[in-house]
Amino acid sequence: MTEQNKAIGRANSEYGKAISAAIKNFTSDRFKKDAIVTVTKVECAPDLRSAKVNLSVFVIGATFTQKEVFDGVVAASGAIRSFVARKVNKKVTPAFTYVLDGTEDRVQRIEETIKQIKK
Repeated sequence: MTEQNKAIGRANSEYGKAISAAIKNFTSDRFKKDAIVTVTKVECAPDLRSAKVNLSVFVIGATFTQKEVFDGVVAASGAIRSFVARKVNKKVTPAFTYVLDGTEDRVQRIEETIKQIKK
């Protein structure tokens, strides 16, 4: 593994932790009780000026939809980026692009298929 790849891997990890903490701080209080938002992956560009952030959203109950919670996180993106800039000591804080991770949906469909097969 090259030094640049190691540096990007470290940055991905640092940004993931900081973004996760920021989401807990800056998402609306109403979402905190009814949803769990997890950073599943961060992929920084080689120049560290942009990063794709995969989020997994698990909604508890029927108060909100997954999309509403995701949109709430995206709406707080400016505050999240400022928080991350203070937490992670780098020259430049990347512009984050948020992507909804569909893992939960795929897992649910697989579990339903397995249940049907067992019947």
